[in-house]
Amino acid sequence: MSTFDINANRIHHPANWEQKPKLDGLKALAAQIFPALNARITEWKYRRTLAALLDRDDSILEDIGMPRGALLTAIDLPLSQSARRALDQWQRERSITG
Repeated sequence: MSTFDINANRIHHPANWEQKPKLDGLKALAAQIFPALNARITEWKYRRTLAALLDRDDSILEDIGMPRGALLTAIDLPLSQSARRALDQWQRERSITG
C-alpha cells in the first residue's frame, strides 16, 4: 500500500466526513467579494428605478423633489458611490439655500 492510498483512505473514511476542508483564505475572499458585489447590484437596480423617473415631466420631478439634472447626475455616479445618499445630500442643500 502506498502513501497515496493511505491518504486517500484517510480522506474518504467515514470518521473524517464531517471535517471541513480548510478554506480560510477563500472564505475571507468571499466575505469581501460578495457584500461588495451585492452592494453594486443593489445600486445598479436603484439607478434603473431613477432612470425610469426620467420619463416623467419636469414639473412632476420638481414636485417629488428630484430635478432632472440631479437624477442624471446621480445616475452617472460610479456604482461604488451611493446615488441615494447623493440625492439626499443635494436635497438637503437645496432646502438650506432655497
